[in-house]
Amino acid sequence: MKAPLSWLAEYVKLGKEHTVEKIQSAFIQRGFEVEDIQFIGKGLAGPIVVGEIVSIENLTDYKKPIRYCQVNIGKGVDSLVGIVCGATNFVEGDKVVVALPGSVLPENFNISARETYGKISEGMICSIKELGIGDEQSGILVLDDSYQVGVNAISELQLIDTVFDLAVLPDRGYALSIRGLARELASHFSCEFIDPTTKTVQTSKNDSKQLGKIEAKDVCRSLVLTKISGFNPERDTPWEMKRKLLLTGLRSISLPVDITNFIMIEIGQPLHAFDANKVQGKICIRYSNADEELETIDHTNRKLSDKDLVVADERGVLSLAGLMGGISSGIDSSTTNIILEAAHFEAQKISESARRHVLSSEASTRFERGVDTEIAAFASNYAVSLFERFSTVESVSRWQEINPTAKKNILLDKDLLNTIVGFEIIENDVQEMLNQLGCLVIDKDPIKVEIPSWRFDLANTNDLAEELLRVLGYDKIPLVTPSSSIGSGLTPSQQSLNQLKTFLAAKGAAEILSYPFVSLSQSLRFVDIEETDLVKIANPLSEKEPYLRVSLLPGLLAVAIRNLGRGNESLNLFETGSVYRKISDEKIPKVTFPLNGEQLKQADAILPRQPKLLSGLLTGRKADNPLLGKNGVWTWTDAIELVAELLNLFNLDFDVTSDSSKGFHPGRTAKFYLGEKFLGIAGELHPELFDESTLQDRVSCYEIDLSTVFALADQTVIAQPISNYPIAKEDLAVVVQQELPIWKIHKSLQELSISNLEKFQIFDVYTGAPVPDGKKSIAISLQFRSHDRTLTAEDVSGWKSEILATLAKQYGAELRT
Repeated sequence: MKAPLSWLAEYVKLGKEHTVEKIQSAFIQRGFEVEDIQFIGKGLAGPIVVGEIVSIENLTDYKKPIRYCQVNIGKGVDSLVGIVCGATNFVEGDKVVVALPGSVLPENFNISARETYGKISEGMICSIKELGIGDEQSGILVLDDSYQVGVNAISELQLIDTVFDLAVLPDRGYALSIRGLARELASHFSCEFIDPTTKTVQTSKNDSKQLGKIEAKDVCRSLVLTKISGFNPERDTPWEMKRKLLLTGLRSISLPVDITNFIMIEIGQPLHAFDANKVQGKICIRYSNADEELETIDHTNRKLSDKDLVVADERGVLSLAGLMGGISSGIDSSTTNIILEAAHFEAQKISESARRHVLSSEASTRFERGVDTEIAAFASNYAVSLFERFSTVESVSRWQEINPTAKKNILLDKDLLNTIVGFEIIENDVQEMLNQLGCLVIDKDPIKVEIPSWRFDLANTNDLAEELLRVLGYDKIPLVTPSSSIGSGLTPSQQSLNQLKTFLAAKGAAEILSYPFVSLSQSLRFVDIEETDLVKIANPLSEKEPYLRVSLLPGLLAVAIRNLGRGNESLNLFETGSVYRKISDEKIPKVTFPLNGEQLKQADAILPRQPKLLSGLLTGRKADNPLLGKNGVWTWTDAIELVAELLNLFNLDFDVTSDSSKGFHPGRTAKFYLGEKFLGIAGELHPELFDESTLQDRVSCYEIDLSTVFALADQTVIAQPISNYPIAKEDLAVVVQQELPIWKIHKSLQELSISNLEKFQIFDVYTGAPVPDGKKSIAISLQFRSHDRTLTAEDVSGWKSEILATLAKQYGAELRT
C-alpha cells in the first residue's frame, strides 16, 4: 500500500515535528513494514510555472512530429516564450507545465535555452514522467482551466511529496486505505483524526428506482446501485485526483474509473462502474451457472463455475463480483450513462474465486482481507458528489439493499489481559487506547467493548491484548527477568525420531519438507481410498490442491522430478511428517478457547487421525563414481534393506510379505508386519508412474508408519562388545525361480543360527544370459566376525555352504558359477 504523506495529512493533523523519520518509526511500531520511502520531486527547482499554449507551428521537415509553440508564462512583456516540443496531445489554449531555463527536473536534469530543429527552445513543456510523479508517458500534462497562468507549478500542483510504501498484513485489511493508515498515525501521535466517511457529501436530489436485487444473500450483505445519467465523457480527471492515484501506483484511465479507484484508496470501499447503456434490465448478485463464460477487461475468456459469485443483468454475466469487470459492460470513451455498484461481499467467497481463476485485483485484495460493512452507501454518495463536481450529471437514481450485521461485543477479561501482556495495564489507559483504535467501551464493569465494523480480526481478549500492546508500544513492556525452569527434555517419540534422522543422514540421505496439500490424483496414487474419505480443506490455497495428504510419497516424487529436471540425477531423500485420514463425516464445529475436557473429547472424536510417517526415495547412483558400475546404482533391494535396518533399530521381530500395493511394482515390493500390525512398505515404483512423471531411471521408495513403530518399539538395548578380531567378507550368488520374492531370501538369512554372521545384504538381482529363462540370480554380501578368535577360510567356507544348503532346501537355490 503506497500512501502519500499529503493525502494522509488531509485526515490526520500532523505538525512540523512529525518528520518523515518519525512517521516511518510510527508505522513500524504499529506493525507495518516500511518497504520503501519515495521522495517525490527530490531535486526539483524552479522556475517551473503554469503556461498557456498561444500558438502552434508544425515543423514538417522532420521524420517525426515536431512543433514550435508560443507559450504564455504570464511574465509581463516577456510573457511569451518559444518552446520546441515533440508531443501532440495538446492544442492551442491548453494550460501546461513549463520548466524555464535555470530550472532543474528530477534526476538532476538541467533546463537551459538551446537551439534545436532550427529554433531556439526557451524551456520545456513537461510530461508527468518528467516531473517525477509517475511513469505515465501518454504525452504532455494538460491542466484544466482553473489554474492561473504564471503561478509556481511546484507548489500549486504539489509536485513535492513523500510516499510511504507499506507491507500490510492479511488481517489488517482496513489499512489498505488512507482512512485506515491516517487513523493509525493519529492514534500513535495522539493527533486529531478526521474520518473521511463522516464528512458531509453534497449530492443532487435523486430518484429511487428498483435497479437490482441480491439473490446470493449468504455472501452479499449489502448492495447499492446508483445510475448517473448525462455524464460528459470528454471531461478529464482533474490533476489533484490524478496526482494522488499516480503516487499510489495506479494509472489514470478515465474520470469514471479514476473516481472509483480514488474512493477505494481513500476509504477502502471498492466500486465498479458499468456502462448503463450496455446493461439490460435489473442488476443481480447471484451465483454463476456452470455453462456461463465471461471475457474480463484483461481480455481473458473465463469459464465460470456454479461456485463463482457474479454481477449479472437479465442477459448474462457482467463481472466477477469483487474481482474484475467484463469487457461487454465496461466504460469507454462514449459512455454517457453509468451504473455504480457498491457492495459488501464475503471475504472467503472472493478469495475462492480469485484462486480459482488465478486472478487478483486491487478490489479483490481488499475484499479478501475485509471491507468495512457500513460504508457502501457513503461510498456511492461520495462518488456521485465527485461526478457532479468534475463533470455534468443530469439525473441520479439510487437503489439499495443493506442488511446490517449485529455489532460484535467482547467482554474484556482484565485478569486474562494482564496475564497475556505480562504486566498490569491501568484500566483508564485501556479505555483510552481502545478508543484510539475505534473501539467503543460501552460498559466498564466488566469492560464491554464494541468492535468497529472494519476490524474483522478482533474476536476475543487475546486479540484485544495484542492491539493494546501495539498501541502502547512493545518497547514500553517492563523488563523482567524470566524465571528459569528445567525442561522435561525430549519425549521418547522425539528421541526415536532424532535417532532415525541421524541414521539416515549418516547414510547420505537429505531431508526434505513438502507441503501437506495435494490434488485428487496425487491422493489416489499410492493409497486405495475413496475421494469422500479424503480430508478436504474448506479454504484451500489452491483449487488444484484442495486435499490433505494421505501419504508422503507424492511430495517426495514431486521433489525428485524437480531435481532430476535440473540435472541432479542421484537422489537419496527422506521426509517425516503427518498424514491425515478422515474418521468422521461430521463437520468440525467452531470452538472458543479454552476448551474443557468434554469439548476436547468431542473434537477429538471427529478430527482426522494424523499418524506420523517416514518416507524415502532412492534413484540414480549411490555415488558419483562411474567405476562402481551397476553395483553403484540404487535399486529396490536397497530400499527393502534400508527399511529392515530402520526397523532393527527398534528391536522389532517383523515379518516380510510380497503383497502388491498401489503405486509400486507388483514383483518388486515388500511389506513389513509385526503380527497383524502394518509397519511399512518398500520397493520400486510402478512403471506407469514413469510415463506420468517423465522419470527416466527407476525409482525406489519406502514408507514407514512411525506412530505404529514407536508404539511397538522395544527400547531395551543390549550392548554388544566390539570385537577385536578382523571381519571376513564373502559374496554368494544363487540362482532361484524368477517369481520367488526377495523378502523370503531376506527372512531365511535373518533366521539362520550362525552366531558369527554379523551382517548380510542383498546387493544385486539379475535376469538374463547366462542365467536360464524363468530364473534370476541373487547376489548376497556376507560379513562374518568372531569375538574370540580370527576366523579361518575353512570357517567361512563352512558357513557359506550352510547358507547355500538352507536356501537350496527351502527354495531350490543353486550356486551360480
